[in-house]
Amino acid sequence: MKFQTIALSLIASITRTHVAPFMFVNAATEHAGAEDQHEDMIIAARHLRHHRIMQENKEVSDGLSEAFMKRVVKAAAASYLSRAGDNLKHEGTELSAEGIKDTLNEFSSNAKIIQKSEPGAHKGLDDTILIEDGGQCIVAFQSTTMSINDILQNFDLNKKKLCNAKSECCEFRQGYVDGWKTEYEAELVEQIKDCTTRCNTDDVCLIITGHSQGGAIATVASLELSALTPNYEVITFAAPHALTWNPSKCSPHMDFKRHYRFGKALYKKDGGFLFDWISFLSHPFNSYAVGEFLILSSEDTRNVAYEGLNTQKKFGPRDTAGVLGDAHTLYVENYCNPEWYGTGYFQLVRKMRDENVGKFPVPVNGFENGMHCGTDTKADRLCASKLCIDGETAVDPVCSDEKLNNGENCSNDDDCISGRCDGKSWGNLLDYVCTSKLAKGQSCNEDTDCLSGECPWTYRCE
Repeated sequence: MKFQTIALSLIASITRTHVAPFMFVNAATEHAGAEDQHEDMIIAARHLRHHRIMQENKEVSDGLSEAFMKRVVKAAAASYLSRAGDNLKHEGTELSAEGIKDTLNEFSSNAKIIQKSEPGAHKGLDDTILIEDGGQCIVAFQSTTMSINDILQNFDLNKKKLCNAKSECCEFRQGYVDGWKTEYEAELVEQIKDCTTRCNTDDVCLIITGHSQGGAIATVASLELSALTPNYEVITFAAPHALTWNPSKCSPHMDFKRHYRFGKALYKKDGGFLFDWISFLSHPFNSYAVGEFLILSSEDTRNVAYEGLNTQKKFGPRDTAGVLGDAHTLYVENYCNPEWYGTGYFQLVRKMRDENVGKFPVPVNGFENGMHCGTDTKADRLCASKLCIDGETAVDPVCSDEKLNNGENCSNDDDCISGRCDGKSWGNLLDYVCTSKLAKGQSCNEDTDCLSGECPWTYRCE
């Protein structure tokens, strides 16, 4: 395990600019928390605080508040830093100096940071970072590395039942349980518990987070960590499905309305609107995603597409470039690809927080007109107008509130004023256009071809 106290000069050498002096804490020097005789008073105060904050929070369908988006940005920043090397260095990791600088700047000069790692050969595979900042505790679990053992953790087909201290249980994919049940787990729990004793009374106390595999591990860990404070949130980015029991079997002791799962779609000029497929990565023999599912667009940072609680919906086409896909990235540097520089999860939610100042809450009804929405059969759901129509090319459908005239390219019947989207030639799915419905006696091949809505066995409209 790694606990170091490092000087400002070391942090500055990472970022090459002035960065506030973060404090790294050795667990042995942390105070033990509240005295036993004050425990009842502390618990009562936490519950009162939780009740007040929950009253202030609205349903997701009402939009995303400024306070919530600030927490989301910190969660994404911590998720990135969970992969950093000793003393938050980028050398020897898949992170960049630019990314560490950007994400560190989301935390104050008084932030206390604890890095955790398994010893020996497992070092750097299931790391965790705990950040205490501004009366808030953020624990982030590391995403998958390029180690073959770490990659295989995502594809472990075994299941593992896990229970909390109250014997309330849920069942998860074994690989993600292994990512939580580390050698340092007990010590980490004590450090988080101590952190929660100093929480600000006006904000969420504990944020449990992670990107990709780290998001799935965060979901698992929340079964036990939620007992440390009634005032917590689970915020994940591109998290694969972690549960192997139906979510209804794991609630109410797992409160999934406090889980927020972000997915993303990236628009590529040569490929269209492509989805982060890891968000939909599931066990072949039943596995479940949980939480309020929110889809980000690389183009529209003023809006989000909300897909519901514990939904198992999947969207395509999926971005598989470089195996994991460019849409999966948490932080995108300029040198990677200038076309989609700044489209990582962290950068998008930060831009959303900053661009919506004075305009909160962020609408969650879908993307604005003119934004790309993809070729999925459910693409209409992603638009605020609930209409995704063909754009300039077959891979470029866009959100619109105007239905199409006859002769214009379409994707489905709802795109057309006439209510009929049909192929000009049989079998050519890219050659569909709006056309008039057919009168009685005209040749048809399906009910929707006809004004009457009936195309019987004679293949003539009724």
